[in-house]
Amino acid sequence: ETEEKFVYRLFLKHAFTVDKTLIMVSHRMSAAIKMDKIIFMEGGRISGIGCHKDLYAKNEKYRKLFDLQADKYN
Repeated sequence: ETEEKFVYRLFLKHAFTVDKTLIMVSHRMSAAIKMDKIIFMEGGRISGIGCHKDLYAKNEKYRKLFDLQADKYN
């Protein structure tokens, strides 16, 4: 298991416990899929807030970046 996978697995283990707020910063769009709320930023400014499904449907730059990264893994 890579260090990245270990950290991600540990994060998810603790993310769904009661009374906890965890913040994860990532450039990997695949990490965003399971998050309750995503704050998508461009050039240091917030350009979208929502879950993956909503951002993918409504934010063209988020969708393009997600698709670009997803193509690397398919």
